Amino acid sequence: MKVKIPVDEDLADRLMAFWARIFGESGDLDRSFLLGDEAEWNEATLYVEEKEGRPISTCMTVRSRSQPGLSGFAEVATDLDYRGRGLASKLCRQAVDDFWATGGEALFLGTGNSAAVRIYDRLGWRKL
Repeated sequence: MKVKIPVDEDLADRLMAFWARIFGESGDLDRSFLLGDEAEWNEATLYVEEKEGRPISTCMTVRSRSQPGLSGFAEVATDLDYRGRGLASKLCRQAVDDFWATGGEALFLGTGNSAAVRIYDRLGWRKL
């Protein structure tokens, strides 16, 4: 599923709970972002795979409204029970393809997560 931010409160709560399980309580994305607090400055698109009404894999692009050719890549995550099935790779490919198809020029990401690095390597990302 592809969803533009802002999302409804129910989905925001489900996403925050999902990311807390994956990344821990100290995640760097605030619930208010999902509810549209930065919509004036950034256009965010969430890609999410759900099973029985709960997120099992996600990724997101956050595009600057002032520099629409520039976007960040964020919140790449897959539930532990669903890893190794290509879910994150599928969502990431869709997000990247959508970004380029809409005139994107530069897409960046940053991670210290070695599992995420393997996904990014498979998708053709390279370290700068």
